Amino acid sequence: MLKKAVNPFDAGTSYQELYELGAAALRSGRTREAAMLFRSAARKVPPSDTVWYERLKTFGRLSTEIKS
Repeated sequence: MLKKAVNPFDAGTSYQELYELGAAALRSGRTREAAMLFRSAARKVPPSDTVWYERLKTFGRLSTEIKS
């Protein structure tokens, strides 16, 4: 449902929206998709927003380490 509301492939999708979609994927056990979404979001973070960048890097790492 959330996937239809947020298009992860749209250039206008913000890194915060990709984070939310990734978090939903992670909660539902879709770790591979979550990691991809977190990596995509990290690429969109402005250089000045180091807090979001580090958060996304951490979630991306964790999602690849979790076994479903």
